[in-house]
Order: sequence, then structure tokens, then C-alpha cells
Amino acid sequence: MPQSLDYTKHYSSLADEDLGRLSQDVQSLTPDARMALKAEMERRQLSAESIDWTAQPTTATAAEPVSGSSGGFRRFLRNFLIFAACDVAYVLIVGGVASMVNGIDIEALATSLTTTLLKLSVALALITTWRPSLKPKTIWIIGAAGPAIAIVFLLILGHVRQTMNAGQ
Repeated sequence: MPQSLDYTKHYSSLADEDLGRLSQDVQSLTPDARMALKAEMERRQLSAESIDWTAQPTTATAAEPVSGSSGGFRRFLRNFLIFAACDVAYVLIVGGVASMVNGIDIEALATSLTTTLLKLSVALALITTWRPSLKPKTIWIIGAAGPAIAIVFLLILGHVRQTMNAGQ
């Protein structure tokens, strides 16, 4: 109980107004701090009837947005790094497969694929940053599936364009 004694000593040194302000945010206090505050307010005979001493601490859930711009930037950076890690895997896989095929300029392929995937990663990181409820596991799934879906979409679009040009 030494920590409780520290709270008691600290609260006894505060002014009545400071104790009143502190009691307005009682749910953020630890149980020891709450007990020490209540005891000090009772000792000074300060009004404490309206205070809910059983209020539970509030915790931020994953669904709640992080307040401030730094939380959004951290989320963006985390998401971008996850997507960039997935991009590295795609470049390695595509580069490995393409290196087995004769006549493909691996350096040009890697450069264009890296540039395209990084642009996609920035876009996905921006989009997913607006959804703070997304867990890192979901971001990894999006990072793994996003480039594949984009590549399939571009292949289908190229095939449709080629078919339409052949028909003219």
C-alpha cells in the first residue's frame, strides 16, 4: 500500500479547487488514487455526494479514432509500412518468375512494378487511415490482396481494350 500513501500525501498538499477538478475526472484514476482522493475530500468535508466513486476507467477502443493528428499519421505510417512489406514480397515473386522467362527486361519490370505498387500502397494507406477500426491483421490482408486484385483488374482492362481494338 505504499502507492496509496503517496496519493494521500499528494492529495493532502493540493488546494480544495484542485481536488474538485480532479474529482470531476474520477473515472480516469486508479483505484488507490480514487480511494485516497475520496478520503481527502471527506477529511476536508468537501462536497462529494454527486461523485460516482465506482465509475470505471475509460479506455480507448480500436473502433474509436485516435485524437490528434499524430494518431492519424501513426496509423497512416503503420498501414503504409505494412503495404510496402507486401509490395516487396510481390516484387520478389514477380521478379523471380520473370527471371525464368527469356526476353524480359527484369530491371525495367522491377522499376515499373515497384513504382506502381508504391503508389497503390500510398493510396491504400490513405484510404485505410480513415477507417481507424481496421485492425493490423485486416491491413495485412488488404496489403496481400490489394496488388493482386489491381493486377487482375489491369489485365482484364487490357484484354477488354485489346478485344475492342481488334474488333474495329
